Amino acid sequence: MTYARFGRLLVVIAATPFSLSSQPSVVKGIVLDSLRRGLADVSVDRIDGSAYALTRTDGRFSLLLDGTTSRVRFQKVGYLPAERTLNLAAFPHEILEVVLSVAPTALAGVLVSGGREGAAMTRESVRRIPPVGESDVYRALPLLAGVTQPDDVKARVNLLGAAGDEASYSLDGHPLQAMAHLQNVIGAFNTASIDGVELRLNQIPSVVDSRVGGLVAVTTRQPGRERNGELVASLLSLGATVVSASSTRADLLVSARASYIGALLNRVTDGSGSSSARVPDFSDALVRFGFTPTPSSRVELLGSRAFDAERPGPGSTGVPLRSSETLGGLRLTFAGKRMDAHLRTSHDRAETLDRNQVAGVAAVNNVQSWFSAEAGAKLQLWRVLEASGVVSLDERRHMHRWLNIRTGAGGSERLDLSARQRLLAVGSQFLLKFSEGRSLSAGARITVADSSSAFAPQLVAKVLSSSAQQVSIGIERRAQFDAQLSDPENTRPQPTFLLSRPRLMDAVSLEYRLHERTDGGVAYSLHTTAAVRWYADRTTSAQRSGPAASRTSDMLFERAPARSLGIATTVLARHASGPSAQLTYSFVRSLTRRHDEWVPTSWDTPSNISGVFTLPLPRRLSLSVVGAMRSGLPITPIVGRVIVPSFDGSGGESRLIYGEMNSARLPGFQRFDVALRKRWTPRAFEVDASLQVVNLLYKRNVVAYDAATYLAQVASGQTPTARRAGLPLVPSIGVEVRW
Repeated sequence: MTYARFGRLLVVIAATPFSLSSQPSVVKGIVLDSLRRGLADVSVDRIDGSAYALTRTDGRFSLLLDGTTSRVRFQKVGYLPAERTLNLAAFPHEILEVVLSVAPTALAGVLVSGGREGAAMTRESVRRIPPVGESDVYRALPLLAGVTQPDDVKARVNLLGAAGDEASYSLDGHPLQAMAHLQNVIGAFNTASIDGVELRLNQIPSVVDSRVGGLVAVTTRQPGRERNGELVASLLSLGATVVSASSTRADLLVSARASYIGALLNRVTDGSGSSSARVPDFSDALVRFGFTPTPSSRVELLGSRAFDAERPGPGSTGVPLRSSETLGGLRLTFAGKRMDAHLRTSHDRAETLDRNQVAGVAAVNNVQSWFSAEAGAKLQLWRVLEASGVVSLDERRHMHRWLNIRTGAGGSERLDLSARQRLLAVGSQFLLKFSEGRSLSAGARITVADSSSAFAPQLVAKVLSSSAQQVSIGIERRAQFDAQLSDPENTRPQPTFLLSRPRLMDAVSLEYRLHERTDGGVAYSLHTTAAVRWYADRTTSAQRSGPAASRTSDMLFERAPARSLGIATTVLARHASGPSAQLTYSFVRSLTRRHDEWVPTSWDTPSNISGVFTLPLPRRLSLSVVGAMRSGLPITPIVGRVIVPSFDGSGGESRLIYGEMNSARLPGFQRFDVALRKRWTPRAFEVDASLQVVNLLYKRNVVAYDAATYLAQVASGQTPTARRAGLPLVPSIGVEVRW
């Protein structure tokens, strides 16, 4: 890949014509919420699409406009858009002030943001997705274009052809390691405690740390928006969230959730004498304290903990599986006239402990500790030039004890391993704005490890045209210093291993966005993203041999070239009276090099289609309908097995014989979900009751085949039908009370 050739192309796109406006007007202003607090990341753009800006941390912005008058639109996820007609002769002597109102929850049926950067979902839009037991932000991600979910039992996703371990997750900017409950089934955050989630697949700025696949960033609920308290009861758990009003300089968010479904189902199972797997209990809590000493500065302290534990079964002498993640973080932000700055530090600890196999002896024990610190600033150097910089330090310590890992022959072996990693990264980004809506962004990120380093440059050109359209093309490189052995075949938490040599990904991407509103009250938008990615050395599980105790993390993996092509499109429309519709289509091909051949990966998905439809009904009812279809996943067929004598002569051991890697495919996937919601407003309360059904048509989607059962059926002369299906028909109910 030649960066010089693509770089020249982007410069031509951005700078043709290169003329700067002769006498542009600089419009300065601030965007506030109903409590008169500055709103960050509000999209500010001219109606004809020729100028665009994002508000800073304190809600302030500056916009270059030509002419004498101009119509400007202000948009942010979760807020009603606003438009203003500006007399440019009054600027820069006046400061424009715009107040955005929170969008009514009855209209929150659309998943994609109204801005121009990435895709986003609000808390209310997540609630309208038929849940598996209860609303979950991570399980709603597959409804966004470019996101696929190979196994709908687990919340694990693939981002535009990337592997499952190539996505970054964060909470208010703090990195996370294990973000799921019930052993990767649902997310580890109470939906009532978050404001929303942002998804970035391509053209991620160099000042933002991200793995090679993309970034999923969750933000916590801010004070003073909507109501101050919420109680949520679902099929799985009971949760409560309280957020203080921001009438003073200090504010507080407290949220907690605990399950009862495990205790209930396990009691039923124990009473019937069944030997079914036990359902673990889970709980989580989140606390955030915020302090605003001045209008231009803010301090936030954040703490969260998620915990899963299986209850011992009748006659059990061991301690069953336990997993937890604990995060503590501090964030300081400052907004000046020409500069924004932030300082962030956090510590995250993820742990998995299993003493179920041998009483008193740890069979699985993973402890993953991550200290992270970052300082950054954004500076307006000139009216057409903006610079950003960041410095970060990450120190990670991992310990794996009595960890059973799979071998290439289909068996398993024990692994004891400890590792430490320290990463120092420096990132910079420069944004140059030309006239007629053109801009050019260039950046780079340098990461230095103990024994290696990675240089990741980026160049992005954007063009704003008429009818609020945006086209951008970019080239970028991203680096990643960790890996997992494989996408898990079960729901056990997967350990992450630290690498001394980074995984590198180069990409060329194209983004197109269109936002428009008709005279009939219909707002619609189109977002298309396409990317070609080259992975210089994607990690795959190595064919291990020799003593496990002597291995390092790097010895667990083989490196192989890989590539992917992803094209994703989202079309959505919403009428002013409430009905909305969203359709997404993704074409993703993901290939890896194996023995001089390009073979599909296990998450290769040529076609993925989903639709979300919401309709307000009389008597404060609303109906949501979700449909999803995708291609069947590749699998490696089993062509037979052999019995080999054991070394002690006591019998034989079974060895599987596989066909060509991923040369067959499972049947296609189809799922149809519905949700009905009813709202009451008694006195000072707001009550929502919901009834949802997942997989309404009871389609038993095949997600994997069980080799042991398959061979047993063949040996006994039966027709081999062994398979592991996705979610069955899952009805659920929920109640939300807000005050």
